[in-house]
Amino acid sequence: TTSEVGQGGEICADSSIQLSVSGAQRYEWRPAVSLDDPYIANPIASPENTTTYIVVAYEGSCAPDTHTVRVVVHPLPTVKASGATTIVPGNSVNLNAAGTNIHTYMWSPSQSLDCETCSSPIARPTATTTYIVTVASDFGCKAVDSVTIHVLCDQSQVFIPNTFSPNGDGDNDVFYPRGLGLQRIRSFRIYNRWGELVYERQGIPLNDAASAWDGTYKGNAVTPDVFVYVVEGICDGGELMVWKGDVTLIR
Repeated sequence: TTSEVGQGGEICADSSIQLSVSGAQRYEWRPAVSLDDPYIANPIASPENTTTYIVVAYEGSCAPDTHTVRVVVHPLPTVKASGATTIVPGNSVNLNAAGTNIHTYMWSPSQSLDCETCSSPIARPTATTTYIVTVASDFGCKAVDSVTIHVLCDQSQVFIPNTFSPNGDGDNDVFYPRGLGLQRIRSFRIYNRWGELVYERQGIPLNDAASAWDGTYKGNAVTPDVFVYVVEGICDGGELMVWKGDVTLIR
C-alpha cells in the first residue's frame, strides 16, 4: 500500500481539525474517542489534549501502511469580569478582568471606557451597559465574560436652589436647574402662588445659565415671593424625570 497522510496542526482546546489520508481502500484511526468517524479518510478531530493519531491504511491483501499525525492542543484562557454595580450618570466604575493564560484584553463597547485593551478600564456609562471582555492567549485562544453597570435616573442628578436674589450683585442673580446625566431639559416652568405661568423654557441643556429666570415677568421685576418650579428632564438613558419644588425670590 502506498498511502499518504496529511499534516496535523495546532488548535485551541475548544476547536477541531480535519485529518486526512489517501491512497487506500479502507482506514482505521486511533484513538477513536475524539474523532467523528474513525473509519473514513478525513475525520474531524476534537481532542481535549495534545494527541498523536495513528491511522492504518488497508488496500486489498497488501500489507497495511501505518502513519502518525500529531495535533497540538493549546489551553484556553480563563477570565472573570467584575465591577458590576449601580450608579447615577456622571459617576465612574473600575471594571476588572482576571484569569489565567491571558495575553491580550479587548473590551466592548469601548466608547465609555478610558481604555479598551486594559485589564482594568474605567467605565463612565450614561445608560445601563453590559461590557464584554474578550481575552486571548499568546496562541490566540479566546475566552469571554461580561459585566453590567446599571445606570439610574433619579432625583439626585439635578440641583435646584431654593432661593435666589436677582439684585445684580453677581451672586445667585438667576435661577436655573443644574446637575449631570441628563440629555436635556424638556421643559422648565415657574408659576406664581396663583398658578400663573411666569417663566418657561423648553428643550434647553442642563446647567444653561443663558436659559435662567432673571426674576422678571412681562419685562417687569416681580416682587419677592415664593414661586413653584416644575422641571422635566430626559435622562441619558431616555427616561423622563420630573422635579418640583419651591423657590424664594429675595431682593
